[in-house]
Parts: sequence; C-alpha cells; structure tokens
Amino acid sequence: MSDATLAASLADLPGRYRVILCDIWGCVHNGVSVFPEAQRLLEKWIKQGRIVLLLTNAPRPASAVCHQLDGLRLDRASYSGVITSGDTGIAALFAEGRSEAGFIGTAADREILGETGLELLEGPTGDAVICTGLNERLRDPSDYDPDLIAMRARGARLHCFNPDRIVMRGELLEPCAGAIAERYEAMGGSVSWYGKPYPAVYQRALAIASDMTGRRVDRDEVVAVGDSLSTDFVGAARAGFAFVFITHGIEGEKIDDEGAASLIARFSAEQDIELPDPIAVARQLA
Repeated sequence: MSDATLAASLADLPGRYRVILCDIWGCVHNGVSVFPEAQRLLEKWIKQGRIVLLLTNAPRPASAVCHQLDGLRLDRASYSGVITSGDTGIAALFAEGRSEAGFIGTAADREILGETGLELLEGPTGDAVICTGLNERLRDPSDYDPDLIAMRARGARLHCFNPDRIVMRGELLEPCAGAIAERYEAMGGSVSWYGKPYPAVYQRALAIASDMTGRRVDRDEVVAVGDSLSTDFVGAARAGFAFVFITHGIEGEKIDDEGAASLIARFSAEQDIELPDPIAVARQLA
C-alpha cells in the first residue's frame, strides 16, 4: 500500500506537496502531551517552506485550539495555522443568518462559543441546537436520548460541531459529539455535520492555503495526514488529496488484527471509496 513517490520518510516528502493538512489528536498529541517526534517533523516541514495546516474536528474556534496547544507546549512556529470544525460550523450558521441556537456541551465550550457572537440558549431548546460534545454531567451518549426525542418531536436540527464518535484521551476512549448526532440521525432527526470528512472544511483549507501562497492551490499539491479512516481518510479521498495513514492512533487495535494495508482496502470497499493515489502508511509522525 505504501507508495515510494510519497517518500520512505515523512521528513522527505516530494517537493510538489506544498500544503500539508495534519490531524492533531492522535497524530500531534494524545490529549495529554505532544509527541516530541511530531513536533520535530512539523518544524522540519515548515523549514522546507511548506504550509502546515493543523486540521481538527475540535468544536471550538481556532484561537481556542491554539491556546490549548500552547498549554501542551507545541511551538506555534511549528505550524502555519489551525482549521477547526467549530469555525466551519460557526461560519455556516452565520451564513444562514442565524445568531442563536440551543446547546449541548460543556460549560467551557459554551463560554468559548459565546465569545464568537453566537447566543446560546439554555439547554437543547429551539429549532437549532449546537452540539460540541457531552457535558460534565451526562457521560454516555444514550443519556441524551430524552432531549433528542423532544428535539425530534419539534423538528429541530442538530448542528454537530465535532463529527468524531470517539477519541483517545491518553489511553482511554472518550465519546464525542458525533456519537450524540449519530443517535439523533438514527431517530430520524436532521443533522448538519461540520469538519472531517465533510467537504466544507476542505474547501476552507484550500482557500486559506491559497491566501497564504497568494495563488490558487491545486489539489495535487496537498497531502492529508491522519489516524482515522472514517474522518481523515474518507475526507482526503473524497477531496482528491494524497494521504498518509498514521497507525498508532484510533485505529490501532484493528491494525494489529489485520494489518494497515488490508484494513484500508477493506474499509475502502465497504464505503465504496476510491483509494487516493499515492497513499502511504507510517506508524507515527517521525
């Protein structure tokens, strides 16, 4: 599955890949600490003159993610910018002319989103509800079923600001907003999904990269790096980007069972996805 044209070492990517879209959680850090080899590689890519955009399904604005990365001691000089699913969702709501919505998520996310100009109602009320994740009290996605049933009855739309179903925090799996949105969709509820693997976040990335270079960036100049098949890989394949699969992240146990190449091939067949060319497999950013 590994393609020699993508280089044996990620530090030596072919020069035509001027833009790198790198997942954060699972590739750069594990929610607790930054992987030292990942920071070194990001710094090398920057020194090579590439644009390194950290692409994340974080439900918060990029400024909040940068602040979090500061706390994990990731040097801001090691990346060119951050693109979040939260910013993508906020932009979509404002484009609709909407300035208020109900809310499911933590108190910290409520405070951060409130600073963007969105008015967040108390609880999952109204005809539009933003979901950034599970709150501090209810830690299982099924705990939200009564609210989701009530939302479905009144025809509310759920705006999922983080399409991830689970994430690894250290060595533990933690449910995300996508797990709630998936339950709502299964009930027949209407969901707007933002972030990877959906097109808007990749269109945003290309626009930002083009602004940084002062010219239109072509898809064959972009390589995406990620550890999730359902978000990073699917998004890259649909966008037409080359892809690097990092195997020490969320898919680790599955890879141990059948190997990365066969896992990607099986997943692609199941999802009816054409494999992007070239594709490479790496254990970690190094």
